[in-house]
Amino acid sequence: MGGPKPILTRRAIAAAALAVIDEEGTAALTLREVARRLEVKASSLYNHVRSKDEILDLVTELISSDLDLSALDRNDWREGLRSCASGYRRAFLAHPNATAEIARRSVETPTSLRYYTRAVESLTAAGWPPERALEIVISVDYIVMGSIVSPFSTGFVRAPEDYGPEHAPLADAIARVDRSAIDDTAFTEALSHYLDGLGDPPR
Repeated sequence: MGGPKPILTRRAIAAAALAVIDEEGTAALTLREVARRLEVKASSLYNHVRSKDEILDLVTELISSDLDLSALDRNDWREGLRSCASGYRRAFLAHPNATAEIARRSVETPTSLRYYTRAVESLTAAGWPPERALEIVISVDYIVMGSIVSPFSTGFVRAPEDYGPEHAPLADAIARVDRSAIDDTAFTEALSHYLDGLGDPPR
């Protein structure tokens, strides 16, 4: 006989849903599958969630729940954004299937709204106009999400010699890079070049 069933909570539902997404992708996420993993009837979930969309919101919250936003309180707005972006990437990098779905969804969860609010607040306090501050935060988002959903490690999987003579420059470059580090290096450089290239806020 198995042990006692876990208490059904929204966090438990989110954890089971995230496991489904990690293992099988978002197409496999259904209330029935989440219920099966929790060893309850699907009808039991309706006491806690109303739809798959609500479950995806819970998954977003679960992934981002440990993000440290305190860096945004620093006087150096670049370092604050850099630190948060790196933490954001680390949190979502472990769940690329979920990230691809979350990137297409509207921003509605408390943690996400809190991040965007504090990031914009940090930039406006530094002197950026509100609309420019939001553009900067969104641009950083593009760099973070792009590094997760379109990494080198899944884009160029062939051995260099398998690309053929017509792609020799590409093959030579692939042969020379450190495949284990290029995704992290490219993310760090893209973020640094963007933030450093912004210059100072207008006075």
